[in-house]
Amino acid sequence: DLTSPDSSVVDDAISEWAQPFSTWTWNRPLLYATVILAVIGAAGCAVILRMRSDRIASQWLLLADRAEDEGDWELAKNRFSRYLSIRRDDVEITRRLADIHYARANNIDDVRAGMRLYSRSLQQYAPTDDEYIDLKLKHLAMLARVYPTAGLTALDDMLPSAENPDQVFRQNPKLVQALRLRIYLLERQLFAMSQGDQIALRQRLIEDYELLTKAEPDNPLNSQKLALLYRRHAEGIESDDPQVATQLRQKADKSMDDAVETHPKDIDVLLRRFEYRQSYSRSMHPDTSDLQRILELDPDNPQALLNLAIFLAEPRANSAVPS
Repeated sequence: DLTSPDSSVVDDAISEWAQPFSTWTWNRPLLYATVILAVIGAAGCAVILRMRSDRIASQWLLLADRAEDEGDWELAKNRFSRYLSIRRDDVEITRRLADIHYARANNIDDVRAGMRLYSRSLQQYAPTDDEYIDLKLKHLAMLARVYPTAGLTALDDMLPSAENPDQVFRQNPKLVQALRLRIYLLERQLFAMSQGDQIALRQRLIEDYELLTKAEPDNPLNSQKLALLYRRHAEGIESDDPQVATQLRQKADKSMDDAVETHPKDIDVLLRRFEYRQSYSRSMHPDTSDLQRILELDPDNPQALLNLAIFLAEPRANSAVPS
């Protein structure tokens, strides 16, 4: 039969086995030297890797610049992306690549890539910085390409209603660009709507154009576009509210006349008022004074000559043009 060994024998064996370890001591100089060499080696490897990544990043950036100069935008996007995979914190190149996507987006993937890049760039600026507003507007413009409703909502948050909007725009002129972007999106929506659904949206457009004319009082095109909106809105509500429709027509005429009054020598402004009067005048003898004024400023103006020729060819023209 197997019997368990005596406990004293086991204790003696363990003591004999552990004795060499109890007399072992650390070689501290060697330990310190090993640790120092390991640290130096790790730092050296890091420096070498950094230098190598810097060299590779510089090569990608050089190739990207060359592709951009040659107008090869797809290749430029690819090479800038490779550069940013190494130098993700380069704000300037991030913005350059985002601008390429913004200006030359060919598909939905380009739009989404531009949105991501602009979002990353926005994190580097405070909301009060001019650069922040520029980037935010481009980001919202790309957002609106994919999600128009979300873009409009973001612009509404960016353009809070104010009692004195002209003062707000004077304090931050770049907000006018945000207002223009919102108008553009609303006009796109209006174009896609059926006639019966346009009234509420056209009213909103009128309000934005009224803000824009206050923000840019020296731009006659805003006033003339507003005049056309007044007229179209009047046509849409004529049967429901003829009194308001009449007031809108009066506003339209005044807005068109104000544009000419502030820019009496602008041929485009004069021509637009003539076309407006041709479209909306109820008189059998429309006013041709704008055409005559254009020909005084530019006797060879082809648009004025063509319009005058068409007008004179009409039977009603004989009593409309002074001799």
